[in-house]
Amino acid sequence: MAGNLRAQIEMGLALESGPEADPVEAARWFLAAANQGDPGAQTDIGYLYWIGSGVPRDPERAFMWFQRAAAEGYAGAQYDIGTMLVQGDRVKQDLPAALNWYRRAAAVGFAPAEVHLGVLYAKGMGTERDDREAFRWFQKAAKQHYAWGKFLLGTLYKTGRGVEANLAEAAKWYRKAAEQGLSLAQNNLGAAYANGEGVERNFSEAVKWLRLAADQGDEDARFNLAINYSGAQHDPPNYGEAYFWALVAEHNVDPSVPRVSQELLKELREHVAPEEAERAEKRAQDWIEKQHIAADVNPWKWKGD
Repeated sequence: MAGNLRAQIEMGLALESGPEADPVEAARWFLAAANQGDPGAQTDIGYLYWIGSGVPRDPERAFMWFQRAAAEGYAGAQYDIGTMLVQGDRVKQDLPAALNWYRRAAAVGFAPAEVHLGVLYAKGMGTERDDREAFRWFQKAAKQHYAWGKFLLGTLYKTGRGVEANLAEAAKWYRKAAEQGLSLAQNNLGAAYANGEGVERNFSEAVKWLRLAADQGDEDARFNLAINYSGAQHDPPNYGEAYFWALVAEHNVDPSVPRVSQELLKELREHVAPEEAERAEKRAQDWIEKQHIAADVNPWKWKGD
């Protein structure tokens, strides 16, 4: 389907999301532009094949389109190739090659690649672990106002990796990322307020940020709300809210998040009047049914471990 390249791309973008989204038509327009050699459209159609939106999921075909765009020096495609090589999604995992592709994209200032390159250095994946190098790349991304770079800078300041530990600096960077809506940063900022780490202890601020994170589906925040309301940071305890959030957190699936035990649920319920417990159970059921948000879908939810 030959035609005006710019118009094809604009049609694809218009149909990709929004109230009149049509994934099949979006893919058709991106494919038309990709066949005319546009590297941005080649990356877009590659991504749609990767996730199976508007076209059958086909990682091998996605990789082919990314390679075409990457050969033209398109940073987004270079970044996507790096991520596919890290994940080993129907292509052979190759961490040193992934590192090189991230380097290419990061060299022209592509912030997601800067962050992922930093994570590889922080984890020692495809290279020797180098916390200072990780800090350098996270800092570059943060200077571009990329929320993940800010969050990960906060993580390094908190853990003292690649830089001297500084809880006030950690809280500062968590706040910057949290204000951009990143749920992991909202959770960590809430925890900082709850524990008085780098900021003055403030339960109201803690709950505000934890609620924002929980509403985006952050499982750590759900658990933290249950613990804080149960008396860890709230005096007197609010057992009704604690029971509600414990019921919500019971549905957590992330293995890195502490589990809500049946003993804790039983103990909290014993502190709540029967009518209030029933209301909390109904609220929790409704809340879970309405939650369809996967918080910050990203394979790099690195917390500094």
